[in-house]
Amino acid sequence: MQEQTVEQWSGVLADLAAKRQQAQEHVARLRAEKQNLALEAAMGGGDAQKKLAKVNAELARLDLEGDDWDAAIAQAEQAKRKAEQAAADSAERDRRARIGTALTTYMQSVADIDAAMQILSQRFGEAAQSLDRAEALMNGPERAPVQQLQSLWGATLAAANCGLGAFIALGQESSHLVHRQPLAAYIKPFVDPWIESASGDGKE
Repeated sequence: MQEQTVEQWSGVLADLAAKRQQAQEHVARLRAEKQNLALEAAMGGGDAQKKLAKVNAELARLDLEGDDWDAAIAQAEQAKRKAEQAAADSAERDRRARIGTALTTYMQSVADIDAAMQILSQRFGEAAQSLDRAEALMNGPERAPVQQLQSLWGATLAAANCGLGAFIALGQESSHLVHRQPLAAYIKPFVDPWIESASGDGKE
C-alpha cells in the first residue's frame, strides 16, 4: 500500500465512517421491514415469505459487510497512527538538525572569537611594550600622566563602548557610561604631544 499522509488517512477514515453509517442505516431499515413481514410470513403468506427471505439474505450479507467496514476502519486508524508517528519522527529529526545547524554556526563564531581574542591579546602586548619603551625614555614629570595608560581603565571602557559588556564581564569600570569611548580616543590626549613632537609639528 502506498504511504499516505496523516491528512490523507483522515480523509480515508471519514469516507469509511460515512459508508459504514450508510450501511448501518440500511440495516436498520431492513430490520424494520423484516419485523413488518414476520407475522404475515409466519401465517403462510407466500409473497411475504419470499420478501422476508430476501431481507434475511440481505441482512446476512450486510452483517458480513459490517465486519469488513470495521476491519477496514481499524486498519486505516492503525495506518494513520503510523503516519502520525512518522510525521512526528520527521519533525523531530528536522528540529534536531536545525539545532545542530545553529550550533555549528555558533561554534564557528566562537572559534572566530577565540582567534580574534588571541590577536587582540597579542596587540595589547605589543602596545604595552611600545608604551614601556616610551616611558623608559621619559623623566619623572613626563612619565606621571602617561602611567595612567598602564591601567585597565581605558581598555575596559573601550570594550564597553563596543558593546562587549553584553557578552563579557568587564567589571565595575565599564559602568561609567559617560566615559565610554574607543581606546584610541582615550589614549590620544596622552600621546598626541609626543607624536606631534616626533613629526616636527610640535611647538617648543
